[in-house]
Amino acid sequence: MIPIRAYFRLFTGYLRPHRRRSVLLALVLVSTIALQLLNPQLIRLFIDGAITGDDVSALVPLALAFMGVAVVHQLLSVCPAVFRPQYFSSRGLNHGTGPGCGARPGKGGLALV
Repeated sequence: MIPIRAYFRLFTGYLRPHRRRSVLLALVLVSTIALQLLNPQLIRLFIDGAITGDDVSALVPLALAFMGVAVVHQLLSVCPAVFRPQYFSSRGLNHGTGPGCGARPGKGGLALV
């Protein structure tokens, strides 16, 4: 049986040349999770305020915050997909030969999946 440290060394050795990109991806991942947790709380505050009869001036900022969080979440969700093709093309790699690639149904070549 291989010790877990050997796997960790292998993993960190693989990520070492991609350190900056890996940290950025981890930050994007944590941020999107945080935003997914924040949006339902904003909805809860908005609904509770509307039920209790709060003034509209108190509800508008919550609605705007909800929309802002949703937009930022969508932008962050697109980030990994946007950077991936640039990563492969900047290194002269064929888009159909990297990890995460598979055959396109009905087509002869390969593409990012």
